[in-house]
Amino acid sequence: NMIVGTMSDPTDELTFTPYETFLLWGDHIEYDIYLNDYVGTDTYIAFKLDPSTTYQSGYIDDITIDEMPTCIRPVDLFADNLTINSAWLNWTDLNGATAWNIEYGLAGFIPTGTPTVSGVANPYEITGLTSATEYDFYVQTDCGGGDVSAWSSPGTFLTPCDFYEVPFSENFDDYGYGEMPPCWSSILLCADGWVMNGNQGGYFQMENGSDPFSTLMLISPPVLDLSPNRIRFNAKANYEGYDLIIGTMSNPADQNTFDSLTSVTITTAYTYEAFDVWLNEYTGTDNYFVIKHSNGTTGLSFNIDDIEVEALPTCLPPSDIFVD
Repeated sequence: NMIVGTMSDPTDELTFTPYETFLLWGDHIEYDIYLNDYVGTDTYIAFKLDPSTTYQSGYIDDITIDEMPTCIRPVDLFADNLTINSAWLNWTDLNGATAWNIEYGLAGFIPTGTPTVSGVANPYEITGLTSATEYDFYVQTDCGGGDVSAWSSPGTFLTPCDFYEVPFSENFDDYGYGEMPPCWSSILLCADGWVMNGNQGGYFQMENGSDPFSTLMLISPPVLDLSPNRIRFNAKANYEGYDLIIGTMSNPADQNTFDSLTSVTITTAYTYEAFDVWLNEYTGTDNYFVIKHSNGTTGLSFNIDDIEVEALPTCLPPSDIFVD
């Protein structure tokens, strides 16, 4: 936390009186502190770090002290009720206003100050958006009589993913460490804080370290109908004889919706092997396929790469070929 307060003597910390507290995050965020409710006699404004543990720091820059505006800009912007092509935009008003202006665009766009829509209510639904896309929006209060506020700090939201059309593939090459391709997700719950799970910038890794009860899942984009498809991928592990579990999910954010279908076994350590999983016998309604760590032993690491999802051929090739 960072506390903004007042002081009567800048050399005596005991004269500090807190006025408002806000949370600090990893990025610089613009904050407005309105002193219109202050009734004291102090003559200094002070910033005080309120740490919750050791080795914490806060960075402050671009401080402006100005007259109280007659029309205060909106705060606490957020979006909800997201669909693949729409979103409801929300904010908190500090004026008792009934009309606002909004400017929105793709995340990172430079606002022009010209509203995309004017005189709208709170909340307000915008439509015509693109799925799996991040947007920024800014809001301005119209207090009436030509009095408008400054524009707010940006709100950001991401539209959900639409169903992927088969075939599609992913090799993780276009994304750096820790980044996930659009519409792919993961659940990486591991008590061992030293393991390096997730996209490694060219393959996806799942390692349970010292935690035999970890939950490590790589989750696909949504597919309307899983059953007529096959999943092909390459995988390797640091031990042979251990399994990757293949299953489905209805909710990629809820590990409890996972259902196991089958498994594949690594036969040679440290060597990529090709696997081909057919979903033709799947009769459920889930829309996500999942590759899951089996926790067969501790210190078990799987690398997954070159995933391909494609329709099963109408005539399937033989399998389990052997000579006796």
